Amino acid sequence: APTTASRARGRTQVLRLAAPVMGDDGLELPPAEKLAIARSFIQLSPPGQTQKVVQDVITLMGDGGIDAKALDEMVMRVNKTQFLPVSVPGAGYSVLLTADGQLEGDGGLTFLDPQGKQALVIAHAEQRCTGVQELDAATRAECDGADRYREDVHTAMQQYVAEHLPGATLTTYGFHRGSTVKVTCCIGRGNMNMSN
Repeated sequence: APTTASRARGRTQVLRLAAPVMGDDGLELPPAEKLAIARSFIQLSPPGQTQKVVQDVITLMGDGGIDAKALDEMVMRVNKTQFLPVSVPGAGYSVLLTADGQLEGDGGLTFLDPQGKQALVIAHAEQRCTGVQELDAATRAECDGADRYREDVHTAMQQYVAEHLPGATLTTYGFHRGSTVKVTCCIGRGNMNMSN
C-alpha cells in the first residue's frame, strides 16, 4: 500500500509505493530515470494541480520511492515559478513564493515575508507555511535599508491591485545592497476552480 512522506525533527522518511515504473522493454526503470520522470511531471504540473500531480507521481514511483527532501525541492521549484500564495500564520495576509523572496541557506526552502520581516518555513509538498523564523542579521539589514521605498511602492500597488485585480496577492520586496535599492512587486491571481 502507498505511504506518504513526512519530515519530523530532521528525519526524512522515504516514500514507498506499489506500482513499478516500467520502460518500453518491460523492464523496471533505474531509480535515476524514475526520479527524472517524476521531476518532469511535477515541474510541468498545471497551476492549481500540483498536489494532484504529486499524488499521481507517488503512486507511479513504485518501490524506488522519492525521499521527502527531494520531493520538497521538486515542488518548491513549481511553487516559486507559479507564485504560490501562502497564508502567514497569525498574520491575516498571504505572501507569494517567488525567486525574489527565496532565502539563502536551508537549501532555498525558506522564503521572505517582507511585510513581517521574517522567514517563512514552507512545507512545499503540502503547499503551506508551517511557521516563521527570524531573518539573519544581514538580510534584515538589507530589508530595513529599503523599507521606506518598499512601503511607498507597496501602498501604491495595493490601490492598483484592489481596483484592477480583486482577489490577487501582492508581495513587494525591497533590498538595500551597497549603494543600490531594489524594489520588486509580484502579483499573483488565479482562478483555481477546476469545475468549469
